[in-house]
Amino acid sequence: MKFNLSDVLEAARGVNSSDIHFKVGYVPTFRVEGILTGTDGLSPLSQDDLNEIIGCFLSEDKLALLKERGDIDTSFETRIEDVTLRYRVNVAQDKNGGYATLRLIPDKILGIEKIGFPNNVYRDIVSLNSGLVLVTGVTGSGKTTTLASIINEINKLRGDHIITLEDPIEYVYGPVKSIISQRELGTSLSSFGAGVKYALRQDPDVILIGEIRDKDTAEKSLEAAATGHLVLSTLHTRSADETASRYVNLFPHDDHDNIRSTLASTLAYVLSQQLIPYQKTVGRTLAMEVMNVKDSPAVQNRIRKGEYHMLPSEIQTGAKYNMIQMDKHLEELVKYNKIESEDAIAYARNPENLRKTFSS
Repeated sequence: MKFNLSDVLEAARGVNSSDIHFKVGYVPTFRVEGILTGTDGLSPLSQDDLNEIIGCFLSEDKLALLKERGDIDTSFETRIEDVTLRYRVNVAQDKNGGYATLRLIPDKILGIEKIGFPNNVYRDIVSLNSGLVLVTGVTGSGKTTTLASIINEINKLRGDHIITLEDPIEYVYGPVKSIISQRELGTSLSSFGAGVKYALRQDPDVILIGEIRDKDTAEKSLEAAATGHLVLSTLHTRSADETASRYVNLFPHDDHDNIRSTLASTLAYVLSQQLIPYQKTVGRTLAMEVMNVKDSPAVQNRIRKGEYHMLPSEIQTGAKYNMIQMDKHLEELVKYNKIESEDAIAYARNPENLRKTFSS
């Protein structure tokens, strides 16, 4: 190998890299503040280099699964300068050989008050005893960090049994007031749907599901929320209305009426988020759309009728329920000098309207 893996990981940590890319034909590459940057002084990776790197992450059993399936998720832990670093790892193969992507998992869970929830809506969420809470956004939008902060706050405040179903396990929680059982897909868990099914036999109060990907997981999540449990999960959707539509469409068309009705009565919150770069300082700022379903009969009625296109206007008029549209939160972030107006416009749902707001 033309470099030492520990040196690369240490260099990535030194520049506050969120992700590291290892790919045949390329030098190791860091993502820093959302931008990919190649490393200096290293040669492009050969297939032998990549195989040696992958051997650091995957056991023999997982290497066999990689050959069978073409990609695999896992986690990796190492110590650098007496600091334990954890990574979420994806290894995949393509026509040119293969590649591995590492996502650094911060060693400390961000305090919930530092996440940036609009209207401090987290206070209501961590007090919920039942219902479904969905955190949504594209890959890299901070969904895992948001959920970890919620779980950690519940752990501090409540004596619950919290079961997490993850792919892979990322943040590791210590005992405070709650018992936390963490299960990993492919290691101690065959599927998210099966994990929810068996979790219900384990006296849970809170169930965290890494992602709702299919009908079985969506169905089991609704059942768990409807039977008096707090269920937290994610979807790769960009807005609250898209989230409701996507959830229902995981089911066959003939089931949509029943699913819409169950979702309307079970869904508590949808939090749709983006991370916005801030030009004046290093770092990114959370922008979040909040749809409060549990307290709004109007929102429940729109979901029940499948009128998803009307949900944005219900959010716009739902300030008394601490709801806020994405563009409104972007506007507030500019007002309080958290982000630049140009960045707000770039990330807006309706850029022209927001541009007019700033120019008026």
